[in-house]
Amino acid sequence: MRRYTIWIAAAMAAASCEPSHLNDNMYEPAVYFVNGGLTRETIYSVEGSHTVQVHAYCGGIESIDPEVVVEVDRSALDTYNINTGESLEFLPESCYTIESAPKKMSGNRVTFDIVFDCQKLEELSQQDDFSDLEGYAVPVMLRSLTEGVMVAGDADLCSAVIIPDMEMMGFTFEQAGVKSVDLTEFSDADGFLTYEYRLSTPVENHWDNPVRFIFPAESPDAEYGPLPEGSYTVTQSAEQFTDGVSEIIFTVKIDKDAATAFNYSLVAQVESGGSFVMFGDGTSVLNLTNRYTYDQSAITAVADTYVQGRGADLTLDGDLSTLWECAYNTSSTHVGLRQMPYTLTYTLEEPVMLYDIRLDKRSDRYVTDLKAGYFEASLDGEAYTRVIDVDYGSSTQASWIHSLTEPMEAKYVRFVATESNRRSGNYPLASIAEMNFYYR
Repeated sequence: MRRYTIWIAAAMAAASCEPSHLNDNMYEPAVYFVNGGLTRETIYSVEGSHTVQVHAYCGGIESIDPEVVVEVDRSALDTYNINTGESLEFLPESCYTIESAPKKMSGNRVTFDIVFDCQKLEELSQQDDFSDLEGYAVPVMLRSLTEGVMVAGDADLCSAVIIPDMEMMGFTFEQAGVKSVDLTEFSDADGFLTYEYRLSTPVENHWDNPVRFIFPAESPDAEYGPLPEGSYTVTQSAEQFTDGVSEIIFTVKIDKDAATAFNYSLVAQVESGGSFVMFGDGTSVLNLTNRYTYDQSAITAVADTYVQGRGADLTLDGDLSTLWECAYNTSSTHVGLRQMPYTLTYTLEEPVMLYDIRLDKRSDRYVTDLKAGYFEASLDGEAYTRVIDVDYGSSTQASWIHSLTEPMEAKYVRFVATESNRRSGNYPLASIAEMNFYYR
């Protein structure tokens, strides 16, 4: 045992005479930029000033905190242009300031600020979108002031080329534009309809900017009148854009009992009350059918007279060019040939409180064929109530909206054609292009 211990001690003594290889892969201390090379810095015009930070580090065999300085160096820009084929120009010094005093690192790192003057950049730009500013750059070099500490040899590590990419700050009006809608676009609960108008910034907002929301407003695209006074209220989620507020929602709440007309136009306008711009249109026009439109695919239709291929189902296909036509001769394709009245029966998948019915006649030269008739409604398909009488006379108007005097809960609706303005031999002619049912 003693002999073995002596052998271990001798081996350790021999090892202690070998040179250490611990630092074989370490290098002499050098400073460099972590965010060197080309940087396109997004700057928003509303900022007033915008600070870009360049971060310098020191690495190497020794843990030291050297003194360094950052300097504007036109040669760095020349080198970049030569290497890339670009033709960037030197940004005028009036457009920025640089923290140029020497700094001693702490923990092997230090940061320098370059501050851009947004107003000066705007004055320099000749384009509304500031796109020409991307032809300018600020080139800076890192220099060590401490003996024995070199600067990294790679150009992307010891230099930074900063291009100001200035943009307008603004917001988008999500509901802008002209649109025809029905109540499916609204929330409907507890006797009130609600609709939200949304403003949002394209990036997280850090600045203050008031907005003006005008409702109701005016527009030549409004097809109908405004909501009645006192039938609605407007609330908003924030008074203005502020730091951390990137979205503002304006909510219009409508009392259904106070706004019962078949159509309204809801016109809203938004304006910026500060330096933010409006991206896109600032006006929203909703030409509103103040009803739900019953899904035609959830309705079945049959007629007691029709031409094969032109049955009652074609009044539910959403196509004004296809027609139901009554039978008008004795050929085998004409089913249910008879004298008036003609009856079309519609069965809704679920009963609704029926308010209005839209009938579209054919729109060609035979638009006057159908002269008169009436609608009946029923909840059980047995007992029908006559709810609307129609008389089109010889009018060439194709589309008609008929309102029930009193809304009625219905699952079944019949249209009975009673008069025609044209005949084929002994038989009166009638046709219908589309039928739509409206409820609330």
